[in-house]
Amino acid sequence: MKYFYSLLSLFLIFQLNAQNTVTFSVDMSEYAGSYTMVNLNGNFNAWCGECAPMSDDDGDGIYELDVDLADGTYEYKFTVDGWTDDETLTPGLPCTLTSGEFTNRLIEVSGDTTIPTVCWESCSECGVITSADVTFKVDMSEYTGPSFTTVNLNGSFNGWCGECAMMTDDDGNNIYELTVNILTGTIEYKFTLDGWTSQEEFTEGTPCTSTIDGFTNRTLEVSQETELNAVCWNECQACGASSVLELSPE
Repeated sequence: MKYFYSLLSLFLIFQLNAQNTVTFSVDMSEYAGSYTMVNLNGNFNAWCGECAPMSDDDGDGIYELDVDLADGTYEYKFTVDGWTDDETLTPGLPCTLTSGEFTNRLIEVSGDTTIPTVCWESCSECGVITSADVTFKVDMSEYTGPSFTTVNLNGSFNGWCGECAMMTDDDGNNIYELTVNILTGTIEYKFTLDGWTSQEEFTEGTPCTSTIDGFTNRTLEVSQETELNAVCWNECQACGASSVLELSPE
């Protein structure tokens, strides 16, 4: 009986410590900088810098590395020349996890795994757009409400966070701007003042808006890098623009 339990214990220990071969690969063809080596850093190697160099044996710009990992969940990212440069991953990307100020890639290991090749700083292969920079502009020159200190951008892409996305007017022309990297798809947003002290109020049916669950906000389809035209506070058009009513001749 003791022999049986000893064998069972050894089996359980082996199972708990069983290692899986996980193949990581990253396509560096769209990386703009220069580097000597590509590294894999994660909580499985204590984010060690240069300890896990990846290789590109066929010179196609795709770097690979096999790592033995036990079953479990791991965070990681790709870096170059140790920590000379590392991926800046957009919070909310499907392959990531954000904890506090850190956004890393995430993998669940439960057997031998070959992770699909991804582009640097992306969850997809190179050439596939998953997020894009969008520049928002609002003209406050015709605003007549209470005084304000900051103009903010709030939307579905930042959790309607209040003061977290402050816009700037660097040239003092009353047009406030902010560029944000946003996941592709449809977003809602509006401009606010001093967090949520004041906000735009739209009537349902206003052309640049959509109404969902009783809330009417600006809406935008994000598919590529975009610089939006400046719009007047609480309007769909530029300040000073007048709506044109086309009349049919009688």
